[in-house]
Amino acid sequence: MSTKAAKQNRPRVGFWRWVWRLSAGTFAVLVVLIALFIGLFRVAVPLLPDYQQRIESAATNALGYPLSVGKVDARWRLRGPELVFDDVTVRTNDNERTLFEADRLRVTIDVMTSIRTGQLKPSSLTLT
Repeated sequence: MSTKAAKQNRPRVGFWRWVWRLSAGTFAVLVVLIALFIGLFRVAVPLLPDYQQRIESAATNALGYPLSVGKVDARWRLRGPELVFDDVTVRTNDNERTLFEADRLRVTIDVMTSIRTGQLKPSSLTLT
């Protein structure tokens, strides 16, 4: 067997080294991005009460009825970030009657869809 034929039968070490480096680099970038996202989430959570009025206004505009929230909180669950609203009340436009009350409303955010669209998109809503 000639040396030329032997070289052709050996696996290409350079190719596998390139695949390994590309995979390791991609994994490292993903880990850094996830850590950055979680860090930003942890920084943003204490700021949520400051945004409560804006959240209520946005929900009121979306529903067409006045909405009030007693407390706003955020948590990180296995399914992703979750916004928690306590003491949710939806009233008629004249504020005479209560249309809906809930002790707690949980909104789980669909992270991938939210990143793709640039808007927060819920994946689930839970009322208790």
